[in-house]
Amino acid sequence: MNIFEIIGHERPQAEPIHSRFLAEALQESVNSDGGLFDRFWEKAAPSDWAVPATAKVCANDRLYTYGAIDFTILPTDTDRVLGVEVKTVERSTKAGQLSQYRKGLEAKYPSRELAMCYLTPFSRVRAEQFRGSTTGEWLPPQSVREYENFTAEFSRCTHLSWLDVAEIDWNGGELWEQHCDYVRNHISSPSSLNTTQELQRFSSFFEEHVADRFFEALSTEAGEPDGFIYDLANVEDPAAFASVFRILIDSDAVTQGNKKTDRFDVKVRQRYLDGPQADVHREIFALAKRYNSVWLDGLGSYGLRVTLRKKPSFSLATFFQDGRYVKIGPPKLAKP
Repeated sequence: MNIFEIIGHERPQAEPIHSRFLAEALQESVNSDGGLFDRFWEKAAPSDWAVPATAKVCANDRLYTYGAIDFTILPTDTDRVLGVEVKTVERSTKAGQLSQYRKGLEAKYPSRELAMCYLTPFSRVRAEQFRGSTTGEWLPPQSVREYENFTAEFSRCTHLSWLDVAEIDWNGGELWEQHCDYVRNHISSPSSLNTTQELQRFSSFFEEHVADRFFEALSTEAGEPDGFIYDLANVEDPAAFASVFRILIDSDAVTQGNKKTDRFDVKVRQRYLDGPQADVHREIFALAKRYNSVWLDGLGSYGLRVTLRKKPSFSLATFFQDGRYVKIGPPKLAKP
């Protein structure tokens, strides 16, 4: 049994749990053998910063109006501060967030020398290691782009993968070992990187902030996905679920022209309307009637398709024949 597997299943957005766990583990290491803390400091801090003899690890450190960084490390023997921002999924990367936290750290700790660490599923080095496991055009993860943009203005920042942390040899007990396994199997696994790549390819057809808003709203209405597959049984408000697709349909990426004709057999359509998720499909069908640029296409499963400026035809989603599941993205990403 792995407690982090259970947490991840019940709370897919468990990022604060992982950052808090690491902060507590680092403080425990400071107070005992130093094995984890010393190795982490050597990886995360600037190379010319010696490992401090003692330090205070402050979880969820609030930086006035600049938000709260996941944790800071304050050595007690030097006037330095290391700010650590944590991500456990690439899609939680926010452009400009590191710059904002830098301002907050400088405001809160004006007398301390500042360095920062960005801890995410993949650094560029780690992503390159798994590059062969992905399909199609390879794109750097969002966190890599955010880090590289930030270091153009502030060089004293490191980028670590959770794999760098999991590789630290520390006798932290069973919980620590469980967390390291969870990192390797979920947070920073090859399949996680492949999912990130698919998300970026899908998002490349829309402005990044539009795609981010779409996926955030989709998770609100349909729960967290398995890869890109959502369970329609989780949808409580079919109209609100369908309206999430309007975020993409109403965007500048979609071109509005003559009305597109559905290519979806009426008898097959009726099977969805007679199924357990009928209200969801009814709302999706209504979208195709409302917009000229939207139509339905399929023989068994069906796709919700649009016309984009960059691509003549694009599938926003594929609804499977069982009527219960939907896959976001073009058919080539559909469930095997």
